[in-house]
Amino acid sequence: MKSWGIRSLAAIALSVMIGGSTITSAGAAVGAGTGSGIRAAAGQTIYGKVLTQQNTPLQSTVVTLSQNGRALGSQTTSSDGSYAFNAPAGAYSLKYVPPTAGYATLNAFDVVAPFGSALNVMLTVPTPGRSFVTGTVALNNGVKLEKSSYIQVGDLGSSYLDDNGGFRMMPTAGTSSPYLIKGFQRGGDFRFQLKGTSSATINQDVQANFLISATTQRVRVVDTQGNPIANAQVYGGIPGNSTVLPTTPAIEGLGSFTASTYDSQFTDSNGWVTLNSIATTAAANGSLTVSPPSGSRFQPQDFTKPFGAGPVTLTLVNPNVLITGSVKDSTGAAVPGIQLSFSPTWTTTGANGGYMMSVPPGTSSTLSVTDKSNWGSNVGSLASFTSAGPIVASADKTLNLVIPYTQTKVRVLDAKGLPVSNAWVDLSNAAANSGKVTMAQGMAAFSGGIEAAGYTDSSGVVSLKTAKLDSEVVGTATVQPPSTSSYAVEILPTRVGLGNAITLTLQKPTVKVSGTFTYTDGTKIDGGSVSFQNGDGLNGGAVNTDSTGAYSMPVLKGMTAFFTASCPFNANRDVYPLCVSFVSANHTINADTTVNLTIPTFKVPVRVVDPSGKGIANVKVAFNAGPGGMIPCDAKATVIAGDAPVSISWSGIATTDSTGLAMVPNVRPNAVCSAYVYLTPDANSRYQERYVQLNVGDNASNVVVLSIPAPVITSATVTKTGTTTSVNLLGDNFAGTTDVTLGTTAITNFKVVDKQHITFVVPAGVSGTVVTVKNGGGS
Repeated sequence: MKSWGIRSLAAIALSVMIGGSTITSAGAAVGAGTGSGIRAAAGQTIYGKVLTQQNTPLQSTVVTLSQNGRALGSQTTSSDGSYAFNAPAGAYSLKYVPPTAGYATLNAFDVVAPFGSALNVMLTVPTPGRSFVTGTVALNNGVKLEKSSYIQVGDLGSSYLDDNGGFRMMPTAGTSSPYLIKGFQRGGDFRFQLKGTSSATINQDVQANFLISATTQRVRVVDTQGNPIANAQVYGGIPGNSTVLPTTPAIEGLGSFTASTYDSQFTDSNGWVTLNSIATTAAANGSLTVSPPSGSRFQPQDFTKPFGAGPVTLTLVNPNVLITGSVKDSTGAAVPGIQLSFSPTWTTTGANGGYMMSVPPGTSSTLSVTDKSNWGSNVGSLASFTSAGPIVASADKTLNLVIPYTQTKVRVLDAKGLPVSNAWVDLSNAAANSGKVTMAQGMAAFSGGIEAAGYTDSSGVVSLKTAKLDSEVVGTATVQPPSTSSYAVEILPTRVGLGNAITLTLQKPTVKVSGTFTYTDGTKIDGGSVSFQNGDGLNGGAVNTDSTGAYSMPVLKGMTAFFTASCPFNANRDVYPLCVSFVSANHTINADTTVNLTIPTFKVPVRVVDPSGKGIANVKVAFNAGPGGMIPCDAKATVIAGDAPVSISWSGIATTDSTGLAMVPNVRPNAVCSAYVYLTPDANSRYQERYVQLNVGDNASNVVVLSIPAPVITSATVTKTGTTTSVNLLGDNFAGTTDVTLGTTAITNFKVVDKQHITFVVPAGVSGTVVTVKNGGGS
């Protein structure tokens, strides 16, 4: 049978009579339909395109149609990658052979005619399979590592450690890269990084256990008289940015590593501290910083000392001056939890209101006093004041401060004069109107701001504690009524600072905007978010939908703003099958209004198969599309009835079933859109993660072929030395070999030297003439 290449809109046909039926291999019938991609012409029952993983046509691919093992017709795709067959109703098999071995071959894909839509087949570039590297990472002193510790080899091989230090990596077979280990002590500050001094070549599955030699470095901190300094924090180690990093003793079978370390500990009563470290073959310079305790007369100091050459002593010099005192209120009661900052030092008052700061002599800085002792509670206060000018710490100094407090009662009423309960009131002085507070005799008043917030009670009143200013200043009150209120958020001017009662009257009425946020294909949005905002952050609304997609929220009457929506936030993106991003046209809401956000969606079929046509199960198929996607395309869709189409971006995800089929939810754009698609095979699969491009909106069925090059044996050499028989295999695609057999006996001692060379010793008593090599792509 002669095959014909497809020619666009050319009427070329070859008819073959089989059992009374006629099958036509034709190019006349395939063209691009406006907004819908490939479509069938009259009589064509199996048609589509052959594509590369960049979504470009794959010319000169031979497509063969068979039935019951018998070839019925074949074609060679032309420049647009199209193919088409006019076949009577029935079951058939298609074979796709690319023009070069640089693309996967699909040996058989079963279809039933008429297929009904375009069948686009993507022949991806064959890649080596994944090897599995398993093992453990442990320190020989028994220190346990956090699960945030990880190990890596190559770009695709990395793994966090489990509770027992175990790991499992899946690098590309044939990877040659140093091992990298980052370890973090469980419940401690010790951490380290190790990098192999030579590359490890991963040509097959590997078991690697890393038993790392740990050690300690003793450090003592003293003053210039040799007196120990207790409770000083010593932190540092061998920094990773060192010009030359020290090497570790070799780990059996894995070689040596360069090491960098860090630890942090506090000195004991004798000034001693023990820092964890990694054993190295020679001493190496370490960087150390000592932060003396707050009552010390010393400032932090940096040192460079050898690690691994015995105990070291760090002598602190340049004693500081002390600033001490107390913070009390106007009744003389201690005020704990006040933060004082005198650059570069800060401290917090204790239960008795006392404080102490140790600063270098001659330090000149303003003093900042911040009260946030109960900020974050239902009735919170916040105050921050700074001295009028710098204070010079030339000698020990005592500075006692007094913060006067007052209670300000704020009452919130609606436009009818009725109290508004459960309204959040935030009272503060405007940034341009700094308040003044005299805190110490003989010192100019401190300048700064006050803020206090809380919820009104059933009478519409909240009592707010603030620092009492020397005189009133212009301030603001932000009032956020409860969600059940018919009033909007308002920012109202007022005077603050002396504790005078304040009455606030709300004037801005709200209306209710409600509706549903849904996907037309039935994909659920449980807990999605809908917002109506104009950018001011006050008068709009944002609310989560219920399990049916319904929402309702108050917004300022007469407000002009836009709608947006999103899927629920969660660090685990995989639990949400579809997320969209768009900004609607502006809407003005003057009365209770229903606005439904209806996203036109459909499920895009993607079948992931191996070269034999067998579906690959449990492959995560993730789409990313739209103007904001990884491959930007001008995707638009109508989301609010009556509005013009708006730009919309989205991501959709699904996992292949046992037949390799994933029905991935996507937005249906008003024109064909190219999507970035990421394929993540099952963790136990030999296939690698893969990026491809697929069209959305052309209504085609998509088949993506993943292939691993099968091993090829070109020669076998047998060598006998005494009673030992060795075999050397030469060929190709040996990287990632999982099994070698001689006759019917499995060879367990084989070694993949590189992708073209395997060696093994024949076990005693085993004979055979047939050697079989197997990898993830075949045997």
